[in-house]
Amino acid sequence: MRKGTWSMLLVVIAAAGLLVFTTCTNGNAPENGPEEPFSFPGVLITINAAGDSFTMGDDTYGPNPPTGITQTISYNFKMSKTEVTNAQFQEFTDGGGYSNDSYWTTDGIEQRDFNNWTQPAFWDDTDFNGSDQPVVVVSWYEAVAFCNWLSDKEGLTQAYDTSGEATLTATGYRLPTEVEWEYAAAKGASTESERIYAYGDTMICANVVCSVNPCSASHTAPVGSKSPAGDTPQGLVDMSGNVCDWCSDNSEDNVSVSGGTDRYNFVDDQTATEFVLRGGAWITSSERFFRGAYRGVNWGPHSRFRDFGFRVVRP
Repeated sequence: MRKGTWSMLLVVIAAAGLLVFTTCTNGNAPENGPEEPFSFPGVLITINAAGDSFTMGDDTYGPNPPTGITQTISYNFKMSKTEVTNAQFQEFTDGGGYSNDSYWTTDGIEQRDFNNWTQPAFWDDTDFNGSDQPVVVVSWYEAVAFCNWLSDKEGLTQAYDTSGEATLTATGYRLPTEVEWEYAAAKGASTESERIYAYGDTMICANVVCSVNPCSASHTAPVGSKSPAGDTPQGLVDMSGNVCDWCSDNSEDNVSVSGGTDRYNFVDDQTATEFVLRGGAWITSSERFFRGAYRGVNWGPHSRFRDFGFRVVRP
């Protein structure tokens, strides 16, 4: 069972394997320089983090409350302004992404073939398959394969090896580390004060695609539908809400997290080893899941849910 508090669990046995549907409840101008297009089209936002530190966690959630733990990032990085959309993921499916083993980890190939994955599970569901909605019901393995495919497409070095471990300095695309994600959501620049939510310190459900009372989302929304009110000061959208974002890190209990520089926690990508998801989702009804510091959602890399998506980063 998933860590954290979950409001709904429905198990559907699909012809292609076991598919679980559940809920992820475990006018701002970018200040960090010009937006950089990537090939879908899409936009990358530069996060000038080099040499900056921030508090991982807050007064209630995350490691070592109420003081948190200091993390430092020694480099700048670029993060996609939005979660990857269906239109963007379509290029991966059309470009042989599911059939080319060179994009996949060894365990990912095993799960892909065992479950006969050839596209996201909700690809034909009109509630979730709009071209500008975030792609959902994709596993960590599929997100990693997408990153390696995109790196090849743009002539960059793949960040992930066949074990699922990322080289953070590789030129290619990858999922954010947990520390990168929290820094971008809760601070984003050395000139910024830390925030509770991506956009500020008060939960305003109208700024978030969510089901926190009195808001009640029935499915994902087009990326950026809450802009600019829900954006980070740097211009990242939906860092609080819409879908939970897969991260590169394996999960680690709050009591085990230590401070330091460029934290990246990877053990392996076997199905029994959980990975971190961040940000809260459209179906989530508790405000804590939308906090930048909340880290209670962790699932195995083969998990595919209607509230899980991803965004990409690169140096």
